[in-house]
Amino acid sequence: MFEVGIARQGSARFNAELGIVSSLFMLLGVALFVSSFNPPLFYALNARLVPWLGEPFWAVITNLGDGFFLFPLAMMLFWRSPQQQLATLLSMLALAAAVNVLKVVVGLPRPFAELGVDWVSMVGPLPNSKSFPSGHSGTAFLLVGLSLMYFKSRLLKGGIAFMATMVCLSRIAVGVHWPSDILFGIGLGISCALLGGYWSQRVQPGFKARLIFILLGSLSVGVLPGYNNGFQHYSAVLMMQYTLAVVAVVAVLSELLWLYRDYRD
Repeated sequence: MFEVGIARQGSARFNAELGIVSSLFMLLGVALFVSSFNPPLFYALNARLVPWLGEPFWAVITNLGDGFFLFPLAMMLFWRSPQQQLATLLSMLALAAAVNVLKVVVGLPRPFAELGVDWVSMVGPLPNSKSFPSGHSGTAFLLVGLSLMYFKSRLLKGGIAFMATMVCLSRIAVGVHWPSDILFGIGLGISCALLGGYWSQRVQPGFKARLIFILLGSLSVGVLPGYNNGFQHYSAVLMMQYTLAVVAVVAVLSELLWLYRDYRD
């Protein structure tokens, strides 16, 4: 569906530059984590972001970092592109493992848990998991990393990067992440995209990988219409859920038809 740049993705120089950028984000996240600037920066952003654009806006944007919401968009981006689909699957696997391990190892409390709910502007539910790093930010910037590797269109890459940046800001706006979590999550997401791209170049995207991609899309189709993560009292979030479920249906049927034709021939 979109023009891809495989040659650029295979460039050692490009991969090295992207790796340096991701490392810098993670180092900035760690530096902010150990500094005294994390709480005041959180306060400054959390107090201003919601009044700036309103609760419904941030509720919609923050859900674009949720895998169930984002995967239908990934299916459309990597439509009929087995190598990119495999890279996406491997990247998601690496990111999920890294985020869950780090949350347990670091054990940083959420801002509302440390500062008190009365002192934090909250939108949506209070997560039970730990704070560092931000999984939503990592997921959004994983898509950024993949787009930088595979797409030539500057407009498309810029649009994905803008969306991902807004997702990151939303995690502070809804009161569930420190700035350090966001910065580290950005770097981690890009790093996992690089890792997934590297692995995918060494593995042929066979039938099983393509089928898993379709099955994950089918999971989004089944889950999204009844999904309740605490933001469903916002009508805009519900509308987005149903819209993305339809997008996932179209993408899954298209991929299944293409897979059938490919293996029939």
